[in-house]
Amino acid sequence: MTNVIEHASANTTDATVGQSLRTRVEMRKAEIEVAIANSTLDARTRRDLESALGAVDGLLTGDLDRIPKVVAIELNTWLEASKHLDEHHEAASGGGSALPSTESFSTSG
Repeated sequence: MTNVIEHASANTTDATVGQSLRTRVEMRKAEIEVAIANSTLDARTRRDLESALGAVDGLLTGDLDRIPKVVAIELNTWLEASKHLDEHHEAASGGGSALPSTESFSTSG
C-alpha cells in the first residue's frame, strides 16, 4: 500500500482499474488516510474525507478474499463516490480560471 498515487491529476480509483476490488479499496482508503493527516485541509474537505473513511470501514469486515456480491457493489459505489475527494486541479496556464470564458456564449445576434 505504499504505492499511493501522488500525482495531482490521478487518483487510485482510476489508476488501479484491473486490480482486485480489495486492492483498489485498500489503496483508496490509504490515500484518504494520508489526506486526512494533512493539517492544511479545510473543515469541509476533512469532514468529507472522514465520512468516506467511516463508510468504508464498515464494509471491510469478514473474508476480504471472498467479498459477497452485495458488499462488492457497495465497495464499487464507495470507490466511485470517493474518487474525487481531495482532488486538486491546477488552473490553466496564464493564471486564469480553468473554466471556459463566457464571452463566447453571447446570446445577442
